[in-house]
Parts: sequence; structure tokens; C-alpha cells
Amino acid sequence: MLSSLATLVDLTILTQIVVLHLALDLVFRVTLGDKRGKNETGSRLCVLLAYNITAAAVAAFCASVGCAAWFGGEAATIGGTVQSRLYGESASFARLGAVTAAYEAYNTLVVLVVPEYRTTAFVGHHAATFVLALLSQAPYLHYYGLFFFGVASVSSVPLAVVEVAKCAGLTQLHDRARGVFAAAFLALRSLYWPLVSLGFWADSVAALRGAVAVHSVAAVVTFLVANIGLTGLQLLWTKKVVRGVQKALGLRAPPARKEAASEEERRPLKASG
Repeated sequence: MLSSLATLVDLTILTQIVVLHLALDLVFRVTLGDKRGKNETGSRLCVLLAYNITAAAVAAFCASVGCAAWFGGEAATIGGTVQSRLYGESASFARLGAVTAAYEAYNTLVVLVVPEYRTTAFVGHHAATFVLALLSQAPYLHYYGLFFFGVASVSSVPLAVVEVAKCAGLTQLHDRARGVFAAAFLALRSLYWPLVSLGFWADSVAALRGAVAVHSVAAVVTFLVANIGLTGLQLLWTKKVVRGVQKALGLRAPPARKEAASEEERRPLKASG
């Protein structure tokens, strides 16, 4: 199994990503020592900074490659028919897909061992993206991959900056990066993502109905199911982003104060805490 993955994941790119993380970790370990993140029981600050700066670097690369191809004309050259949108080849996506597969292999392992990011949503998102990046190397979905792996990564850059600023206690940078992230996320992932997804669904359903010959029905169905899950995550995070914007603008009413719990209600909490 490991040997099979090694043939699909570009080990040179994976090594470069890991080396970048380790180099950053070493620099911050020397300068910050054993300093922790949010609390004394959390991960070392050097780990959090190394992880998020690595994430920012990869996201910036993917965003630049994806945007150049999507808005610069390369996507348009393979976007004219259902056949070409599903099976057309893109040199930019070949780079983008290889970097995404290597990064998500690294990313999935990191979020499993860093408590701050070890959530079902994070692990599931990164693992699913890793699998999709591998399956897209058929070649398959290069056209749509330029958007989902590339253009959508634009919002991941300020998000990584938000995390770096939060870890480092840089309040002004944190607040400004949050504003940029919210604007980019709402524009690209809340609005543009569903529109591109509709096109992807229309083409995939047409292919399944015989418009073009599909290389694998299972692969097509896998991408459709994954799109449902990933789009659902965008909508879930959209709700959180909107709440954050409302709070920042003072448009969100503070939560109503709950009445003090009775002694009978408090007793189980004391016993369990």
C-alpha cells in the first residue's frame, strides 16, 4: 500500500514541504524555546507557527498557479465542451495536483498529531482532498481542479496568516487578516464555489447519462459525493464567517444571559469537573 502511494505522491515535493516545516520549527524552537500556544497544555508555539507558515506558503503557490490558469486563459482552452472539461489536460493543473496531493498527505498526518487542529472536519477535509488529488491525476477534472485546488486557495492564505497572528499574539495583524479572509472566503467559497459546483454536477451527470465515455463510474460518483461533503463544509464555515463579521460590525446581539443553575443542576457539573 505504501509503495503504491509513493508512486502517486511526488516524494520530491512532499520532502520539500516537510523540510520547510522542520526548518521553520527549528528556527522557532531556537528563538522561542518551549513557549506554548494558547495554553500551557497546548502544542509548542514553534510547531503551530511552522505548520501555519508552511500552509500559507503552499496556499500562496496553489492560488497563484490556479488563478493564472483560471483567469489567464488556460482553463478556457479546455472549457468548451463536456469532454474537455472532464478530460482535458492542463499543464498548470499537473503542477497544482502534484503539490496538492503531497501537501494533503503531509497535512492529514499533521492534523492528526496537533491537538488544536485534530477535529473531524479538519481531518476529513484534508483526507478527502488528498484522495481527490490522487484520483484527478488520470487525467480527470483538470478544468474544475484549477478552481477547487487553485482559485479557492486564495482564501486559505489570509486564514493561515490569521492563525499565525493568533499564535504569536499579533492583534492588529490578526484583525486585519480576518477581514481579508472573510471577504475572500465569502466571495470565492460561499458564492463562486457553488456556481462552479453546479457546472461540475451538470457535466458529471451528463457524462453518466452517456454524453461522453467515462473512465470510471466509481471515480465520477466519488467526486460527486465528495463535492456534496466539501460544499457542505463551505456552507457550514460560511455561517461561522458571517457570524464573525456580524460580531465585528456590532450587528450581532449578545447572547441572552442564562439564569443561574439551581443547586440540584450544579451538583452533577461539580461531580464531573
